[in-house]
Amino acid sequence: MKARRPKILMMAAMAAFGLTSVVSAQTPAKADSANVKQKSKEESNRNVMLNASSATGPRQVPIGLPGLSIDVTVNEDNLPTSFFFWPNLPTLHWRADASLSRIGLFKLSETGIVNGAVGYAVNSDSQLGGDNFAGKINYTGNHFGSQQLDMNLSGPIGKGWSYTASMYQYTNPGNFKMGYADNLERSQMYKFGLTRKFANNKGNFSLLYKYDKVKDLGSFASYSYAPFIYKGDGSIKQLAGIPLGTVSTVQREGVIQYMDIMNGQTKTASLNDDNISASHANELTALLNYKLDNGMDLKMSAKYQKSVSRITMQIPLSITQNVTAADGYTYYGSGDAFTGSVQTNLSLLDQGNLDDFFFTSELSKKSGDHSWRLGLNEWYTKCDWTANGTFYSQESGALPHLLSNKNTGTFFAQNISSEAYKGYENKLAAYFTDDWDITKRWNVYYGLRAEYQKVNVDNLPYDRYSGFHVGSVNPTTGVVANWVNTDRNFLNTVWSMSTVYKLTNPFGLLGEVDYNQQHSHLEAYGGAEVPPSKTIPITIGRLGVYYNHKLFSLVSALTYIERDNAYERRYMTNPSDFADNQTIVCKYNVKTVGWTTDIVTNPFKNFNLHFLLTLQNPQYANFKFNAFNKDYDFSGKNVTGLSKTLMEIDPSYNLTSKLRLWSSFRYFGKQYANLSNVLYFNGHWETFGGVNYALNKNVNLGVTVVNFLNQTGVSGSISGSDLMTDASKYKNYLMSGTYIRPFTAEFKASINF
Repeated sequence: MKARRPKILMMAAMAAFGLTSVVSAQTPAKADSANVKQKSKEESNRNVMLNASSATGPRQVPIGLPGLSIDVTVNEDNLPTSFFFWPNLPTLHWRADASLSRIGLFKLSETGIVNGAVGYAVNSDSQLGGDNFAGKINYTGNHFGSQQLDMNLSGPIGKGWSYTASMYQYTNPGNFKMGYADNLERSQMYKFGLTRKFANNKGNFSLLYKYDKVKDLGSFASYSYAPFIYKGDGSIKQLAGIPLGTVSTVQREGVIQYMDIMNGQTKTASLNDDNISASHANELTALLNYKLDNGMDLKMSAKYQKSVSRITMQIPLSITQNVTAADGYTYYGSGDAFTGSVQTNLSLLDQGNLDDFFFTSELSKKSGDHSWRLGLNEWYTKCDWTANGTFYSQESGALPHLLSNKNTGTFFAQNISSEAYKGYENKLAAYFTDDWDITKRWNVYYGLRAEYQKVNVDNLPYDRYSGFHVGSVNPTTGVVANWVNTDRNFLNTVWSMSTVYKLTNPFGLLGEVDYNQQHSHLEAYGGAEVPPSKTIPITIGRLGVYYNHKLFSLVSALTYIERDNAYERRYMTNPSDFADNQTIVCKYNVKTVGWTTDIVTNPFKNFNLHFLLTLQNPQYANFKFNAFNKDYDFSGKNVTGLSKTLMEIDPSYNLTSKLRLWSSFRYFGKQYANLSNVLYFNGHWETFGGVNYALNKNVNLGVTVVNFLNQTGVSGSISGSDLMTDASKYKNYLMSGTYIRPFTAEFKASINF
């Protein structure tokens, strides 16, 4: 398996539901950075709401670093929806629904300065009450039976007070019949708030309460994977009766047996049990916006969130073909002999209790040629976390049955891949930005963030073995597994500077440098060792040109990105024995150089076209480790799951003032599927298209088709393949991997009143 948090989980963490937004394909805009000024903190044309990997929201926008090197950040009302994307995923608490008045996408520099994170961050504001009554109702359904209903009502109460109330309901039976549950996901969220408007338009104060419950069986399970024949030339062949994405490949019984890492008790549960797979949270948020008498604007946001996070992951690792009766496999329950292909899975039952507190305050003002901002963050999380791991075997096929083996039983190697920690992390940061018009032709934006990070955590830094738990004794060394405390203090700095120089009226130069210094977060302490205390620096440099014409806007830039001392845990399979799996700690660097050209053009009336081309070469450096008693060195290899060529084509056309046609084509070039780069996937297209119709000023209708070219390609990774070095062994070979969403037709309706 590729990683502790597989790519599909990363995609899900960046996911959001919603109709059109400032970052969707339906909104035309100028090419990013084409404006001479740097005023905007956000980017457009990123199509973040169109995701070919998950039905539940925005994709992860590529920046030339692997997914595990990018922080997945979603902000709501100037605060992050969760302290860190794992284990408290943003989509457990946030969806792009009617409860929001606005959605945007932070630039890389803004994410770094405001959040201390790396990558593009979704930025959103709650719908607050106002002077007039207003309502929004959105409905979305697809031909597989998925249904989403969300709504918001807001209006005045009297004497400067107003209210807001929102509801979100989502039911998704999945693209296929499941063996042990009716729905792949059932989510619900409720938000209520009161707003007090100050006299003389001085601002307002709001108090918001939100409750959410998310039960998702699919985003973190092998529903995101399927078996297929890898032909050896970068292409795949679907198995008869197992079309990608339209049949279940997870054990139909839905039974799991695991050992509680806290006390060593063996327990049996249903994967459909709320106590195993349903997360919920309560949060209280206070917002203050106030105009001071000296012309400064003051914004303050505070939130307390108490949550229970339960994420059940079923991860396919390897497939053993041509099993005979002599191998001793039988069907679970019946005991009948089994022959055929066996899929080995790793199950992780992630459970956590979290208490989070967030506070952000910003003071801003425009003074002459300067627009400056001074901010303060105080973010705290306390988390008790366990991940009980167990392996099991099943048929490799559609709606597979669980299997038992005469040597291992049904569930085996319990807690060889397990995690546990309990502790807290605190980040106190101050930041400053200034947007400076030096001359009419020259603009400079610069910012600085200084962050004090404290981590105090108890963890279990011991080698794992079957039967591992708190208080257990290593059968080889005799070491007792007891809690070990680690107390660390770090100073992280972030700085950013970007500039635009206008050489002529339509043409100019632009440049940007971002430096982001980080250290390991609380979640990194869950494994079999204490993570290194080394600084994790990320450097991004950009130099380019822009040109604005009456028919088009163009930005073309060269970008360099480097991240050092990356740290992660990967599940790997012994290439000599597919039944032998380990969690391997990996430390490495990543470097990439890329060239991006972004064009927005309106060649004729009512037609808009956005084109984005990126050429890049992301590579690993200093990537060495030992696995299964053998040394590996993948330095100089291309990063898995990232294409060297990326292209986006987004045309739209207004047939009338009410009827609009749009589409989005994304091309991903060749992707390497394992660390040795001997396995790869050919390039593929991800396609979206739709029709929007404004019935009247209050009602909007739309139809969206996902994957309308019906692409059946696989992307990302091949389970259990990281250490494979001889590609000749895998020609016409049965494997399991991730895939893009199947053809899906969606209907949308939105009512505003």
